[in-house]
Amino acid sequence: MSALDPLSKLIRDAVLTALEESGKPLRNRLLTLDKAAEYMGISSDTLQRMHAAGRVRSVRIMDRRLLFDVNDLDAVIENSKD
Repeated sequence: MSALDPLSKLIRDAVLTALEESGKPLRNRLLTLDKAAEYMGISSDTLQRMHAAGRVRSVRIMDRRLLFDVNDLDAVIENSKD
């Protein structure tokens, strides 16, 4: 065990505590269709159409439900700005 391990844990714990106390929720990176649509401010149907058209990428973990990466959603939002 190195000397940095306790320090790293202390820093991690302090950051997590500060984030929790800030009142801002810690967001998950992968969102369901409904949560992704809500995140983007659009309907689930619109997001499904955008996905079918190839405008939004998705992730399938073990061939299960369709999930959307927040980073990809942010990129779509950024690319849609004037």
